[in-house]
Amino acid sequence: MFEILLFIYKYYMSQIAKAVRILHMYISEKLELSVDLRLKTSRDSYATTLKRSGKSRDEIREMMGHSTSEVIEHYLASLDMDKTWEINKGLFYIRKLES
Repeated sequence: MFEILLFIYKYYMSQIAKAVRILHMYISEKLELSVDLRLKTSRDSYATTLKRSGKSRDEIREMMGHSTSEVIEHYLASLDMDKTWEINKGLFYIRKLES
């Protein structure tokens, strides 16, 4: 009996995952995103957006559905994108060509 229930569970979970992938493809297309939207990307972006808007780690943890704030550290450990661009702009030197 357990094997049958496990099979049914796995089947429905795969159908849900497929539906989520289709929705992500639809959203990516409608928003004309330059990268593929995936569940991980969505969750990372959500956590980053909450962080940038000044939400606390506990608020982010609760919204992400995690039991401890340590679980969300990998979402929050990355540098702010604006800070990343500021740091990396020194790598590129673009000089205006004078006519």
